[in-house]
Amino acid sequence: MLTRTSRYALTAMTTLMVAASGFATASVAEPAFKEHCSKCHARASSVARSFDGSEEQRKKAFDRFLSTHYAEDPQVRAKIIAYLLTAAQ
Repeated sequence: MLTRTSRYALTAMTTLMVAASGFATASVAEPAFKEHCSKCHARASSVARSFDGSEEQRKKAFDRFLSTHYAEDPQVRAKIIAYLLTAAQ
């Protein structure tokens, strides 16, 4: 079982790999949001403004929140976070 620190490190690495590979484009990440979030959250742009701070601070805040809010898989969270950060721009 992964410790909390290990989970955060794994999620951070996954997020970086996704972003570096270009996998985190809106067209690829949007389906994850639609599948896991859109039933309750119709507009990604309103969810995207849930946390303030730098992009890194927002990524961490979204990751902490989503890990207990219907997105336990780190890869799914990385996609959703990438999409939300794109939607906030």
